[in-house]
Amino acid sequence: VTGLIRSGAMREEDRPLWYDIYAAHPPRSEPREDRQYENKPVMNILYKEDIVRA
Repeated sequence: VTGLIRSGAMREEDRPLWYDIYAAHPPRSEPREDRQYENKPVMNILYKEDIVRA
């Protein structure tokens, strides 16, 4: 998107909504397709009180 704005192919006011948010709060690590993630087990979030409420 930055390249499109710089080249004049996209006007500044036509930029996507997420563009300013991404610029203000970039991710800690670069989002990559080949990034490896940890397989963490999913915790059981049901409690005794949940059965009573259901």
